[in-house]
Amino acid sequence: MLFEEIYWLGTEHPADFELRSELVSVGLKVHTISFDTLLPHKDRIKRLVVDYSLLTEKTKLDELVKFQKKYQYRMVVLLPSGTINYEILNHLRIDSYLFESTNKLENLAQIKLWLKNLAKESDAFDEFNRSIYENFPFAIYEADDAGNYLYANKAGCELLGYTKKELLRLSIKDVSSEKKLNLELYESFKKVGKMSDYVYLKTKQGKIVLIQ
Repeated sequence: MLFEEIYWLGTEHPADFELRSELVSVGLKVHTISFDTLLPHKDRIKRLVVDYSLLTEKTKLDELVKFQKKYQYRMVVLLPSGTINYEILNHLRIDSYLFESTNKLENLAQIKLWLKNLAKESDAFDEFNRSIYENFPFAIYEADDAGNYLYANKAGCELLGYTKKELLRLSIKDVSSEKKLNLELYESFKKVGKMSDYVYLKTKQGKIVLIQ
């Protein structure tokens, strides 16, 4: 995915509705929420679109400032076509802006530009993460639900004696010295998010190595 699902904290203004509809029409998943439902969604929100008119109410602005500081939302502000008080915007960390419009072509044009910027942002982030993982001094592996390897960093490949291309053709079963035990541990890992014990893997040369 290019980015997280979008949560929309807006109004019932026609321009709000039109732009929201266009976001959905291009395949984005948009959840409409209110201040009353902001807190229950706090753990799922990564990117929040906020209508500018809500920021002109001090109590709501203060609440959003507090929420953003605590939960690190990526915030997008929907700006009106009329007068804007930019001092209000200085209270928040804003990633980007959208503009209210009931014109379909205008909406699609700005959504296209926004998606392009988000894609660049996502690519840069992914490249940064890949660089960290690839050069990490310890073995890192990623596998799908069936145990097939999807990724291995340089240290992971060297540990097992395979090239990256060779290793990505294998599964956990192929390199396990104790297949049943290791697969049970992997199932446990998928449920709880961490390994509860050591895993014995077999290198390409037949040597047994211990990892956690």
